[in-house]
Amino acid sequence: MVINKYTKQTFKFIEIAIVVLLIVTVLLTSKEIAVTLWHDFQNQLLIDHYKLILSEILLLAIGVEMAILIIKKNAYFVIDILILAIARKLITYENSIDLLISIVCVILLLAAKVYHNRYVYCKTEHEDI
Repeated sequence: MVINKYTKQTFKFIEIAIVVLLIVTVLLTSKEIAVTLWHDFQNQLLIDHYKLILSEILLLAIGVEMAILIIKKNAYFVIDILILAIARKLITYENSIDLLISIVCVILLLAAKVYHNRYVYCKTEHEDI
């Protein structure tokens, strides 16, 4: 029992450390993206770098979702993380097959999200009443 308590405390500490690192990384990267956007805006390079900038912004969103997933421990957030990761891949696709597979995956994940909202969430809500 002592090992179990010690293990739980260790995992809790590791989770907190990971969340703090994710938040610090997101904040530092946000600053870097803001500076890059300002520089590109002044030099009229936004159109040239829009894929890179959008990809970095989606990467930040993935980091935030990962922090939320670790804090709330809800598998539902995994669907959001996967959708964001695939959306990032959609921006930087290399050929048409990658694009098609990514679109199909996003559609399937959105369908899973709708199913979860409609059936799983509603079912647990009615059981609580």
